[in-house]
Amino acid sequence: MANRAVLACVDATLRDIMGNDMHFGGKILVLLGDFRQTSPVVRRGSRAEVVDASIKSSPLWQHFTIMRLTEPIRNAEDLEFAHFVDSIGDGAGPDVSLDMLERTSDMNTLIDFVYPPNIVSDALACLGRAVLAPTNRQVDEYNAAVMGLIDGMGITYLSADSFREGEDLGVIPPASILDYVARNTPAGLPPHSIAIKTNCIFRLLRNLSIDRGLVKNTRGRDTCRKSVGHRPSSARTHIWCG
Repeated sequence: MANRAVLACVDATLRDIMGNDMHFGGKILVLLGDFRQTSPVVRRGSRAEVVDASIKSSPLWQHFTIMRLTEPIRNAEDLEFAHFVDSIGDGAGPDVSLDMLERTSDMNTLIDFVYPPNIVSDALACLGRAVLAPTNRQVDEYNAAVMGLIDGMGITYLSADSFREGEDLGVIPPASILDYVARNTPAGLPPHSIAIKTNCIFRLLRNLSIDRGLVKNTRGRDTCRKSVGHRPSSARTHIWCG
């Protein structure tokens, strides 16, 4: 769900472009979304702060006309299930007991259950399994732990950071600024370093080579075998769409 600040930014931009004080510059704005989706993320925010960040709390929201979609599309062939899912999203669904599920508070126990030795050694088998975590920090911890179980040579790449504002002004920024950003990843940005390991599954976040099929959201496994300090004679990448 979008933050109300996005709506305010669009309003201010359109007013500036059209040169008037009308809402959204007098332009018709169409929004599409579902309030059953994840609420706006407010770093360390309380429930009240999260609600206040919603576009429904924006003073501009009163100028919209709400039109609800009533015909199921995703689950059109199973209307009973579609209504069941909607009722859960509205907070009126039935209480489902999860007592039949095994529980653990130990990360290694969870990893051993999801990725036992016979699975972690098979890249294709790994594609059908995943560990879900609520925070990026936990995701990074699980990734590092699972990668440690996979046989293969690993290498760590560091980002090439620069202080764009300083370059524009001809000022050399203090090294402490870039060092701080490298150690403390800003919200919404990828980490300063990334570990790559042969036989691991990776998902591309951007188009790298359309001709080779290396496009966004493609998953692949690098099977290149080489020694540190030597350029490989051949590099192979197995690609799966996902």
